[in-house]
Amino acid sequence: MQSSNKLTIYDSWIINYPTISTRSRLFPIEPIGLGTPYVESLTSYLTRLAEAHKVLVGDLVAKEIKTIVPKKYKSKDLFCTKHKSGTANSTGKVAKYLLSALSSLTFRQDLKFLTLTQWSQVLPQRNLIHPTKNWCPLCYQEQYQNNRIIYDPLIWFLKPLEACPVHKIKLQSKCPHCGESLPSLARNSQSGYCSNCEQWLGQNNRNDFPAGSEWDLSVAKNVGELLVNAVRVVEIAKRENISKSFQRCLDQANADGIRSFTKLVGFKKNQVWEWTNGKVIPEFTVSLKISYLMGVSLFDFLSGAEFQCLNYRYRNSPIKHKKSNNNNKIIDLELAEQKLLKILSDSPENPCSMSEVAKQIGCHRRTLTRRFPKLTHQISARYQQYKQETHARKIKEYCQEVEKAVMELNQKGIYPSEVNVSKLISKPGSFREKEVRDALRKARQKLGMRQ
Repeated sequence: MQSSNKLTIYDSWIINYPTISTRSRLFPIEPIGLGTPYVESLTSYLTRLAEAHKVLVGDLVAKEIKTIVPKKYKSKDLFCTKHKSGTANSTGKVAKYLLSALSSLTFRQDLKFLTLTQWSQVLPQRNLIHPTKNWCPLCYQEQYQNNRIIYDPLIWFLKPLEACPVHKIKLQSKCPHCGESLPSLARNSQSGYCSNCEQWLGQNNRNDFPAGSEWDLSVAKNVGELLVNAVRVVEIAKRENISKSFQRCLDQANADGIRSFTKLVGFKKNQVWEWTNGKVIPEFTVSLKISYLMGVSLFDFLSGAEFQCLNYRYRNSPIKHKKSNNNNKIIDLELAEQKLLKILSDSPENPCSMSEVAKQIGCHRRTLTRRFPKLTHQISARYQQYKQETHARKIKEYCQEVEKAVMELNQKGIYPSEVNVSKLISKPGSFREKEVRDALRKARQKLGMRQ
């Protein structure tokens, strides 16, 4: 039998490696409520993102987000501070930096709708976001009982909003268990739970909470409309729209010029003039009040759309304006001058500042300074001298306390370090003063101690 020297030829295989798309660094979890009045806030999304990765919010920020924030800016640590963390949902740099970081880490391009950055041209940051966390306990409880994802809607963080648009009750700002106000974002934030005592914040009984007013419900309706239309904001949220809307209100309010209009809406003439001429963007609460009083949708007012004012809400309005301060007027200039002279002639042990003097006379400090520059300068100079003398006297007393404490510690065989000495003096913080630190050094030198 002859062996065959021929090779067997098989069909060749062409192996192409499959195309694998780039993977995101973090889970691209889907935001809740996009396109609705109850869209999720960015701080809530960050909290859920940390929960999805089984880590604390503080660790996620420190290990992932801080490393890619594009600028050395104090906001890199802002997401875990108490009174400013809510600005991550606002219109400023903090929100934009966090959006940029989370978008690059999750590859999601729709996170901008979880903040108010789309409205940055018509909504100034001042008084826009609550300094602490607000929530509706009935919403939390419904989310839990219906097995829905627990989250914080963006609408809860807007400062003018004080009532839940769903349950018509006042939002809560203090934990019912520990009584503490909660930050919008904390290192250990967990959806629906207190970041201080870690207790559940949801409750069932509606009767335990006060109902929202007509104004509260109007705010909730208008704010919800803004969030729904956030997708269209790129084209319509322009600064010049504000001045157009104010001018349209003036034209339709049956008011004889700005002076008459300001009496109707309860704001000062110079403020309305600046808003109408586009010099200043009004605060969010102002836009809400004007649109409410004129019977106009807030969305139409901010977008510059054509609208017809229904000016029937001026009377019996639930809006409470700040009382005007008439302290700028001096009825009797001679009497005011006599009081200033009397204050100067007296030699009290504790002279008053000009602010306190103005309160006694009943007018604004700047008014007195403008009317009586020499007298007010003398009063201010005397008060400044008193403050300097008081400060020097206290420094001397602190130095004496330090010397006495050094002697006591030396007698007991304890080294008089700054920490040990601070335990024996009345004000440990006085070591911030150079004179007090020098007194400690000299006292140790007298005892022959090495510094």
